[in-house]
Amino acid sequence: VCHFFGTPTRIELLAFPGSTRGEDVGCLSTTDGKVMTLYATRYTPAISADEALQHGIAGIRDSFPDAQPTPATMTVSTEGAPTPLVAHFLATRDGARWFTSVMVAESNGWTYKLRYSAPAPEATPLMSHELEAGAVFALVLGEISRAPVQ
Repeated sequence: VCHFFGTPTRIELLAFPGSTRGEDVGCLSTTDGKVMTLYATRYTPAISADEALQHGIAGIRDSFPDAQPTPATMTVSTEGAPTPLVAHFLATRDGARWFTSVMVAESNGWTYKLRYSAPAPEATPLMSHELEAGAVFALVLGEISRAPVQ
């Protein structure tokens, strides 16, 4: 299930080729210049959450070649949901500073990944981006942790 927050200027439902139908899907939205893509994948063979995080980091480096890690200042979690692995970066796009992040968690044979990118002018506290990305992912993980196992 895809949830789109705010008033997105772009929304897409994604299905990726190469996997069994329905086992590599996603949701993409762009709102106020922020881009969020949520992926749900059942890898065959299975990979670890750390491997999935490394795939997400590679995607960031592909989109933002100058991406530099920046430490997380907070963690957002939901009781009963898996604890996500997180990597945050600062990068430049078209001469402007951006915050970009990847979050990964596993649940019931599925790997969930959120990619979040947003303009981050020097005066903008990065914590606001960490909080927004973390809250969106916590909502997703809370929802899947309550869903019946199929």
